[in-house]
Amino acid sequence: MVVAIVMWLVAPAPALAQSEEPLPSLPPQPAPPEAAPVDATSAPPEVTTVSTPDMPRPPNVTTPPIAPCGGPGAYTHDGLYFRFSLGMDGAWIRGSGPSGDASLSGPGASLMVALGGTLGRGLVLGGAIGALGTAEANAKGLPDAVSSGSAAILAAMLDWFPNEHSGWHVGGMLGLGGVSIEQYRASTWTSNAPAGRVFGGYDFWLGPEWSLGVQGAAGFVGTAQLHDDNRTDTEYRLGAVALGVEATLLYH
Repeated sequence: MVVAIVMWLVAPAPALAQSEEPLPSLPPQPAPPEAAPVDATSAPPEVTTVSTPDMPRPPNVTTPPIAPCGGPGAYTHDGLYFRFSLGMDGAWIRGSGPSGDASLSGPGASLMVALGGTLGRGLVLGGAIGALGTAEANAKGLPDAVSSGSAAILAAMLDWFPNEHSGWHVGGMLGLGGVSIEQYRASTWTSNAPAGRVFGGYDFWLGPEWSLGVQGAAGFVGTAQLHDDNRTDTEYRLGAVALGVEATLLYH
């Protein structure tokens, strides 16, 4: 029996092998093209280059400084110079007379008017007049009924702005001056004497040329003979000193 079973298992194998159909064969594939042989001695292909013309370099351009708003010379201290100043001061007119020391002092007003031109970079040369006075005078050693006194200066002037675009300035005057005494509605004047004035402050721009400022000032008039209306020597020898603060209007 065992032999029969083994023969049964082995017998169908050839039949199964014979029943299998062969697989269809694939169509032949074309062979890949052969690469052309490389000739090591052949020259490489030429490369065509396109030349462009040289572009000119831009010139070196220096940017000019930007002028202040308003055009050349605006907000710059140059050209014509005109200053008008008015303020308050304390004045001392003093000297000697027939009876000894003589003096006149008190609060008062001061005035300055100057006209000139700019020499260069904020330096101004011109001419100026200055005046000062004492309204309520405290008189000693002078004739009775002296009501007031004053002094005047006519001088050359220098004014300097360290920064021509800024308002700081300092200046001075030097020339001749004299002292006046008011008595019985009559004036007496001293002879001409050396006189001078220094001033300085700050001017605030109002526009391209105009400024409004404030300045301190100090002035003097040298001692000289005091004459009456008939040019007669009164035997008084008087000079003046003043200190004050002024508001000033400037065109420059």
